[in-house]
Amino acid sequence: MNLIEIPFLFSLAILGIYVSFQWPGMIFRPVKEKLDTLLPYMLTKPLYNCPICMSSIWTLTLGSLCCVCHLMPVPAMSGQATWCQSLGLLLLLIPAVAGINTFLCVALDRWSDYGC
Repeated sequence: MNLIEIPFLFSLAILGIYVSFQWPGMIFRPVKEKLDTLLPYMLTKPLYNCPICMSSIWTLTLGSLCCVCHLMPVPAMSGQATWCQSLGLLLLLIPAVAGINTFLCVALDRWSDYGC
């Protein structure tokens, strides 16, 4: 993956997680209904209730997995990236992913029955 593709792939993954929890008939909808009774509302937003809010937790989660599996390039001067450099890149990706998710939410609101 190159650095331009990463925020788009993360946004699509987050949108897939969101849809699988929110839309009727999807696989995680029963899990969502159970979690809604157990968790405070403000905690559900970054986990599965708001694609823009989900950018924070899920970008860090997906990015960490990609770094561990060596799927995400991390620019490093010495050739071997440090965890600090990886974390810095992930923190820069969060607003990019949130911005893309904002556009995706507008598109879902406009072109689907369920929206964001």
